[in-house]
Amino acid sequence: GMESKVLPKMDAADLFAADLTEEKNRKALEAAVDMDNYLLYYAINIMDNNLDWPRNNVEGWRFTGEYDPDHPNTDGRLRFTLYDADKIYNTNETIIDTFGTDTFVSMMENILRGYESRFRDVMQAESYRSRMITILCDLMNTSFRTDNVLTLMKEDYAQNEDVFRAYYTSDFMDRISSDAASAPEQAEKRNAEVHADLEQYFGLSDQYDAKVSSSDGVCITWNNMYVGPGDEYECTYYTGVTVTYTASLSPGWRFDHWAINGKEVSADQDTESICLTIDGSKLKDGACNVRAVASPEEGELLIIAEVSAEGQDDWFRLYNAGTTKVRLGRYCVSDEAENLQKFRLPSETLI
Repeated sequence: GMESKVLPKMDAADLFAADLTEEKNRKALEAAVDMDNYLLYYAINIMDNNLDWPRNNVEGWRFTGEYDPDHPNTDGRLRFTLYDADKIYNTNETIIDTFGTDTFVSMMENILRGYESRFRDVMQAESYRSRMITILCDLMNTSFRTDNVLTLMKEDYAQNEDVFRAYYTSDFMDRISSDAASAPEQAEKRNAEVHADLEQYFGLSDQYDAKVSSSDGVCITWNNMYVGPGDEYECTYYTGVTVTYTASLSPGWRFDHWAINGKEVSADQDTESICLTIDGSKLKDGACNVRAVASPEEGELLIIAEVSAEGQDDWFRLYNAGTTKVRLGRYCVSDEAENLQKFRLPSETLI
């Protein structure tokens, strides 16, 4: 349904209507709404220029059962799901006067299908605005890269043309064929249009080339992106827009340092994450290379890698994440806090 109807129904209207430039209001919103999901959901609809949205076809849901910490989506927060995308990359002149030609513009101007959307209010908060800009840039570099979109369009139509003809009338099939013929032209222009919208409404101009890489033993995440150990990723971002990278360590590794353009820098560290926030101000020849570096832990490092309590026999799997052999006979396991040496491991060596 309409965004302005869905949010009240899901008890989220007042949270979105609050001044989101204030931290307390953002915390209240994020306690009730998965904002990572929200930003990605809106970014996808912007990228494919869904003209019949968000004043229509907005679908929200939340899990109402018991929370399971192994499944984050059971936390009861509001999330959104893609629905009814028949007006993406559309140039049908019969709908343009009513639907508009650019979903992003409609929401920012509060007109047509973007009327009464809270997206413009959400973008007043610098943290959400920066994340949205970065998500859009990453989408244009990955799933919505022009050549990728054009390939998927061609493949999808070829796979489903016979199905369409079997179930739809000839008049409706003519509409589908017309839309399929014109959609590639719109897809070829869309990335440039999104960049123009970002520059117009958010005052962006300068861009820089970013490369994100990690050594063995550490991965990097930001928004919906992931760079695994030993991998790298390249993209173009806007100068002045903050990006926060988080490093996560593999078992048996310790964090060494962040590097920007080869120069070691300090990081915000706590017990759960190792973060680095940059805004593209530290450039070298118009580029910013971010790297996370980790080193192997020295000596023994025995961890319980897997546990099973299903069936008649319980079992667990040990893993030596250190750099030296482990003599298991020196270790005990227990399920009683008062008797920590209840079971001694066999006299074996774990390499």
